[in-house]
Amino acid sequence: MNYKLLLVITIFSFGCSNVGDMSVMSDVTQQELKEMIEYDSLYIDVYEEIQKLNRNANKLDSAKYSIITYKMCLDFYKEALNTERWDSKKEEINKEWDQEYRAYDLKADSIILHWKEKLENESSLDRFLKVEPIGIKTDYYSYSSGIRNAYIRFRLTNLSNKTISGATFKYKIVAKVNDDGNEGDYKPRFDGDYTFGWDWQGCISTSVFNESTTGYWEVPYEYENIVGGETLSSLLSTYNIYVIPYKVRVDNVNYSILEESDIPFEITQYWKYEDENENMSRFYKESIINEYVVLNDTVPYTQVKFEKYFKEAMNKEFPIVSKYVQKLQDLENSNF
Repeated sequence: MNYKLLLVITIFSFGCSNVGDMSVMSDVTQQELKEMIEYDSLYIDVYEEIQKLNRNANKLDSAKYSIITYKMCLDFYKEALNTERWDSKKEEINKEWDQEYRAYDLKADSIILHWKEKLENESSLDRFLKVEPIGIKTDYYSYSSGIRNAYIRFRLTNLSNKTISGATFKYKIVAKVNDDGNEGDYKPRFDGDYTFGWDWQGCISTSVFNESTTGYWEVPYEYENIVGGETLSSLLSTYNIYVIPYKVRVDNVNYSILEESDIPFEITQYWKYEDENENMSRFYKESIINEYVVLNDTVPYTQVKFEKYFKEAMNKEFPIVSKYVQKLQDLENSNF
């Protein structure tokens, strides 16, 4: 073999082996960082994470963890990202859990189905009541042409074939140019955002009726200049008015729309992640079991069991780096 070529290979190999071989507690030059990234692009994430961790390090930490190198952290993060290894362990833990707690899992499915059916049946009161705008009235100041008050006249039609003795409804006015087609959709969205209901105006009727009743309801200030001075037909040429029955009393029994806040949090979160994130959906199903199925015991969480295994395995294989990461992560979290 050509000895010059062998010498070049030896020098190159020796040089590569030293990449990242400097303490995480020392300053890295721009050239050293460039060489690390060229050697392995994962060094970008490693470097950024180390900078975050070291913000919380004191002098004692600097002395204690000075023996840790960037290369050691690279190896640590590579193993932490070894999805083939960890996914197989997750699958093993999940299978063990499924075998042991199958009966609880089926009960959780029944609870989830119960709330799904309840939501489908109670997300609308249209079977009892129909509410629709039928007119507009405007009051003006006597000393000027300014709008004093504006009202929308609504008709409430009884569809229940029973006596209605009170109802509330909500309405919203949306400019057609801004209407994306979902503005009239009033139902739980399971995204934690309840602000969608803020634009809906509430109205109450205390009338007792078997067929229909009508009345005028004053619009809030923000709608005065939209509604005031208009006819219903002129308003509807540029705006949509969405109306939903919200509560109704039928034969002395109260009915109301099911809100997201009425549904157990664990159920809504399970639905949120059911088709998006297997780990999160499993976690919330196990939460359902612990909250609503198991009475005098606690079913272990598979994610907690996996995290314990992961931590123990990493501590065994990378003891000093694991302590460094855990210690400074704890300090980072304590600052919030």
